[in-house]
Amino acid sequence: MQNEQRDSMREFCARRCQRYQTTARVLLRGGAAPSLSLISSLTEPSRQLVLAEYAAVLNELPSVVMAAINGALRPQRWLASVITPLLPIAPHHDGDYPCPSPSNLSFGPQEAEAISWKIAAFVYEPSAAMAAIDEHLIGDSRLRRRMRVAVGHFVSQASTRARGNREVVGALADVGALTVRVPLQCFAVNGGSGQHRLLGVREVVHRARLDEAAQHGVEGVEKGFNEHLGNDDCEFSGWEQLGYLDNERHQFVPLGID
Repeated sequence: MQNEQRDSMREFCARRCQRYQTTARVLLRGGAAPSLSLISSLTEPSRQLVLAEYAAVLNELPSVVMAAINGALRPQRWLASVITPLLPIAPHHDGDYPCPSPSNLSFGPQEAEAISWKIAAFVYEPSAAMAAIDEHLIGDSRLRRRMRVAVGHFVSQASTRARGNREVVGALADVGALTVRVPLQCFAVNGGSGQHRLLGVREVVHRARLDEAAQHGVEGVEKGFNEHLGNDDCEFSGWEQLGYLDNERHQFVPLGID
């Protein structure tokens, strides 16, 4: 009888704890993170539960961001993959009427891929990226605003400015004595006098997560890439310094993230 009572009590406590965890996570995803400054009034177990749940929310964010980007670019990637092998066999005419006999197009390395990517840019879906972010961060918050701007900028640059999916995914490069893949670097930190440091969306997302963790005393935020560099590659003094390089106007353009 005592064993049954212990098992019943254990099951009751487990269900209650799970209910608290679920409630805390929904509130945190809904924008309740600023209220973490008020959790000093909670008991220590409750305080640790809230902090652990916010760490879990922050650690899920990189996967959410990648899924948002992939969802927005999926139609473009598919259409580009269909067009690329067709371009070299498309007949064309070289000259005015009367046209000579049609001949096949010829392309240099990755040229067909770049042309296909530009054509397929008409079907990319930026709204899909925003919907994925809003589904995870369901309430208005500083973190959500930063993610929406960062993801929106990356998707736009990847779709309309990159020369193909190969550039978006990135090539292998030596970074801190290790060979790693470096995805599209479409962000820049204003260094003044034309000295701008390029960043990718992973670095921007991690910096936002680090800010949240520092503000609310959250531990256990995992970087998930280039661990050998620590957090140095994600550091910049202020969000007002973050922007991108406009290659057509040859100038730095701030993103206006607070």
